[in-house]
Amino acid sequence: MTEPSRPIRPGISYQRDAIWNVRDLRLFETLTPRQLRKLTPLFEERHYRQGEVLFTAGETAERLYFVKEGAVKVSVSSREGDEHVLDIFKPGDTFGELFVTDGHQRTATAQALSTVVVRTLTEDAFKRLMQMLPDVCHYFVRCLVEDQRRTLVRMEAVLHMDAGSRLLTFLLDLAERCGRRTDGYSTLMPGRFTQEELARMVGLNRTTVTLLINAYRRKGVLGGRRNILLIHPARARAWLRRAGLAPV
Repeated sequence: MTEPSRPIRPGISYQRDAIWNVRDLRLFETLTPRQLRKLTPLFEERHYRQGEVLFTAGETAERLYFVKEGAVKVSVSSREGDEHVLDIFKPGDTFGELFVTDGHQRTATAQALSTVVVRTLTEDAFKRLMQMLPDVCHYFVRCLVEDQRRTLVRMEAVLHMDAGSRLLTFLLDLAERCGRRTDGYSTLMPGRFTQEELARMVGLNRTTVTLLINAYRRKGVLGGRRNILLIHPARARAWLRRAGLAPV
């Protein structure tokens, strides 16, 4: 079973500081300090280096993950060994909730795309949380529905869009969720990834992705050099509208 680089057990000073860190997690952002103090002892913090695996498909699903820093990709592999990225999670996001289903096994693999810090809850701790704060359960379901909506948007992109629109839709969604704005452009997420990795994320071959990136860079829709990729959200949305597509 995959182990983290540095699990941290909560001490007294850690718990006091973690009250505000937990609030940064999207699922708990509306809670009061008193409510947060009740939750803090339930969490364990874990650190991962870029490229490290948080869990793999087939492992027992024992923990729920909350991203504090960095970006995590969740993917599945075909019998031929081809990787298909299901989602990328940014700070504030929750993933790994498959322990609430029958079977208690992971169906996907999670890997750090950058240096990553997560807070985790065991299944027992999560059940205690639901008993203490039932309203969190309602918001948790809303988060699951939103994740499902994004998955359906990506599926539609794969089934109906041409290669260029598919790539641009994926990059725009990634930048809106994980990136940071700078001079009109936006980064995509913490850390870097290769064009080969990007090709696997959108279901295209590397040559096609390279040609499309170069074309979008010439038009000013994308920026950056080599593996540093930036996107101009306003221009990307305008490009998709001209193609008759609704921007994400």
